[in-house]
Amino acid sequence: MNIEALSTKVPDFHFDWYARFIPGCVGVIFYFYLTEKPFSVSPSNLVLYAFFAYLAGHIVQPIVGFVVKTIEKYIKSDPESKYAKAKANPEYALLVSKVSKAHAEANSMLSCGFLLILLAFYFENSSKLAIALIVYFLSMTVERAFARKRKINDILTADA
Repeated sequence: MNIEALSTKVPDFHFDWYARFIPGCVGVIFYFYLTEKPFSVSPSNLVLYAFFAYLAGHIVQPIVGFVVKTIEKYIKSDPESKYAKAKANPEYALLVSKVSKAHAEANSMLSCGFLLILLAFYFENSSKLAIALIVYFLSMTVERAFARKRKINDILTADA
């Protein structure tokens, strides 16, 4: 089963993966980078790291989700209501999945940036790497929000 097929069966798969788990992993890795603690690769520790990564993603996602929705409203495309209708049409399931994935990626990028900011402030470490990563993730958030708009326009083009 490929990712596209899985995303139609589990609607929040993209969102959980991109907006929660990956940013949490970035946060866990950055935590080890800042604290210079040894990173153990035993199976039990990997499960523990994955748990904390997913938990961290769930903690920051509501705040980040609000900010991403605000950005998407700012660059909102006119046909948002037409997109809402297209979501109900099974014929557009793949295209709708791509819109959802772009939204999840925007959340992911901002969540990563947010976690890096929190960790950098907490450990009072504003290294050049942290600043570069924060700028990257924040700029990619805006890019992914624009990608969502393009994907909605793809649906409307296919509908025409």
